[in-house]
Amino acid sequence: MLPKSHQKKLNQWQDLLLDLRSQVKNSSEALTIKSSKGQELQNFFKKEILPLNNDLIEVSFQSVWQSFQTESYRSLRLLNTDIIFLTSSKSVATRQKRLSQIEARLEKMIGYCQSLLSSNSESSTRMQN
Repeated sequence: MLPKSHQKKLNQWQDLLLDLRSQVKNSSEALTIKSSKGQELQNFFKKEILPLNNDLIEVSFQSVWQSFQTESYRSLRLLNTDIIFLTSSKSVATRQKRLSQIEARLEKMIGYCQSLLSSNSESSTRMQN
Protein backbone atom coordinates (compact mmCIF):
# COMPACT_ATOMS: atom_id res chain seq x y z
CA MET A 1 0.00 0.00 0.00
CA LEU A 2 1.16 3.53 -0.81
CA PRO A 3 1.44 6.18 1.89
CA LYS A 4 -0.72 9.30 1.53
CA SER A 5 2.27 11.38 0.40
CA HIS A 6 2.87 9.01 -2.53
CA GLN A 7 -0.84 8.94 -3.40
CA LYS A 8 -1.01 12.74 -3.43
CA LYS A 9 1.98 13.08 -5.76
CA LEU A 10 0.69 10.30 -7.97
CA ASN A 11 -2.67 12.06 -8.29
CA GLN A 12 -0.90 15.32 -9.20
CA TRP A 13 1.14 13.46 -11.81
CA GLN A 14 -1.98 11.87 -13.26
CA ASP A 15 -3.68 15.31 -13.43
CA LEU A 16 -0.74 16.71 -15.43
CA LEU A 17 -0.95 13.79 -17.84
CA LEU A 18 -4.72 14.19 -18.19
CA ASP A 19 -4.30 17.91 -18.92
CA LEU A 20 -1.82 17.21 -21.70
CA ARG A 21 -4.05 14.48 -23.10
CA SER A 22 -6.97 16.91 -23.29
CA GLN A 23 -4.71 19.37 -25.13
CA VAL A 24 -3.71 16.66 -27.58
CA LYS A 25 -7.34 15.68 -28.17
CA ASN A 26 -8.30 19.30 -28.78
CA SER A 27 -6.91 19.66 -32.29
CA SER A 28 -6.52 23.45 -32.17
CA GLU A 29 -4.47 23.27 -28.95
CA ALA A 30 -2.53 20.22 -30.15
CA LEU A 31 -0.93 22.31 -32.86
CA THR A 32 0.58 24.57 -30.21
CA ILE A 33 2.10 21.89 -27.94
CA LYS A 34 5.59 23.04 -27.21
CA SER A 35 8.58 20.98 -26.20
CA SER A 36 8.51 22.95 -22.95
CA LYS A 37 5.35 21.01 -21.99
CA GLY A 38 7.30 17.76 -22.15
CA GLN A 39 10.09 19.35 -20.16
CA GLU A 40 7.58 20.51 -17.56
CA LEU A 41 6.32 16.94 -17.16
CA GLN A 42 9.85 15.60 -16.93
CA ASN A 43 10.81 18.17 -14.30
CA PHE A 44 7.78 17.32 -12.17
CA PHE A 45 8.49 13.61 -12.45
CA LYS A 46 12.16 14.02 -11.52
CA LYS A 47 11.46 16.36 -8.60
CA GLU A 48 8.25 14.88 -7.20
CA ILE A 49 7.89 11.21 -8.21
CA LEU A 50 11.39 9.77 -8.48
CA PRO A 51 12.47 10.95 -5.00
CA LEU A 52 9.56 9.06 -3.39
CA ASN A 53 11.44 6.09 -2.04
CA ASN A 54 10.44 2.57 -1.17
CA ASP A 55 11.11 2.94 2.56
CA LEU A 56 7.56 4.08 3.29
CA ILE A 57 5.90 1.47 1.07
CA GLU A 58 4.87 -1.99 2.22
CA VAL A 59 7.39 -4.61 1.17
CA SER A 60 4.83 -6.44 -0.99
CA PHE A 61 4.16 -3.24 -2.96
CA GLN A 62 7.74 -2.01 -3.41
CA SER A 63 8.42 -3.85 -6.65
CA VAL A 64 5.19 -2.49 -8.13
CA TRP A 65 6.23 1.05 -7.22
CA GLN A 66 9.70 0.55 -8.64
CA SER A 67 8.25 -0.80 -11.90
CA PHE A 68 5.90 2.17 -12.10
CA GLN A 69 8.77 4.62 -11.69
CA THR A 70 10.95 2.85 -14.25
CA GLU A 71 8.28 2.42 -16.93
CA SER A 72 6.88 5.91 -16.44
CA TYR A 73 10.31 7.49 -16.76
CA ARG A 74 11.04 5.50 -19.91
CA SER A 75 7.67 6.45 -21.42
CA LEU A 76 8.20 10.07 -20.44
CA ARG A 77 11.51 10.25 -22.28
CA LEU A 78 9.85 8.77 -25.38
CA LEU A 79 6.97 11.24 -25.03
CA ASN A 80 9.43 14.12 -25.00
CA THR A 81 11.00 12.81 -28.19
CA ASP A 82 7.55 12.56 -29.80
CA ILE A 83 6.77 16.17 -28.81
CA ILE A 84 10.04 17.38 -30.31
CA PHE A 85 9.27 15.52 -33.54
CA LEU A 86 5.76 16.97 -33.53
CA THR A 87 7.02 20.52 -33.27
CA SER A 88 9.43 19.99 -36.15
CA SER A 89 7.03 18.15 -38.48
CA LYS A 90 5.80 20.03 -41.53
CA SER A 91 3.14 17.89 -43.19
CA VAL A 92 -0.36 17.41 -41.82
CA ALA A 93 -0.07 13.61 -42.11
CA THR A 94 3.14 13.55 -40.09
CA ARG A 95 1.65 15.83 -37.45
CA GLN A 96 -1.39 13.57 -37.12
CA LYS A 97 0.85 10.52 -36.78
CA ARG A 98 2.90 12.24 -34.07
CA LEU A 99 -0.24 13.36 -32.24
CA SER A 100 -1.51 9.77 -32.28
CA GLN A 101 1.79 8.54 -30.86
CA ILE A 102 1.73 11.21 -28.15
CA GLU A 103 -1.85 10.32 -27.24
CA ALA A 104 -0.98 6.60 -27.06
CA ARG A 105 1.97 7.28 -24.76
CA LEU A 106 -0.15 9.49 -22.53
CA GLU A 107 -2.84 6.81 -22.34
CA LYS A 108 -0.22 4.27 -21.32
CA MET A 109 1.20 6.51 -18.59
CA ILE A 110 -2.28 7.40 -17.32
CA GLY A 111 -3.02 3.68 -17.25
CA TYR A 112 0.07 3.12 -15.10
CA CYS A 113 -1.23 5.68 -12.61
CA GLN A 114 -4.75 4.29 -12.58
CA SER A 115 -3.48 0.76 -12.15
CA LEU A 116 -1.26 1.74 -9.26
CA LEU A 117 -3.96 3.79 -7.56
CA SER A 118 -6.57 1.04 -7.97
CA SER A 119 -4.14 -1.61 -6.67
CA ASN A 120 -3.49 0.64 -3.73
CA SER A 121 -7.19 1.13 -2.96
CA GLU A 122 -7.80 -2.63 -3.22
CA SER A 123 -5.00 -3.24 -0.72
CA SER A 124 -6.48 -0.63 1.58
CA THR A 125 -9.93 -2.24 1.36
CA ARG A 126 -8.52 -5.69 2.14
CA MET A 127 -6.70 -4.35 5.20
CA GLN A 128 -9.89 -2.75 6.53
CA ASN A 129 -11.88 -6.00 6.25
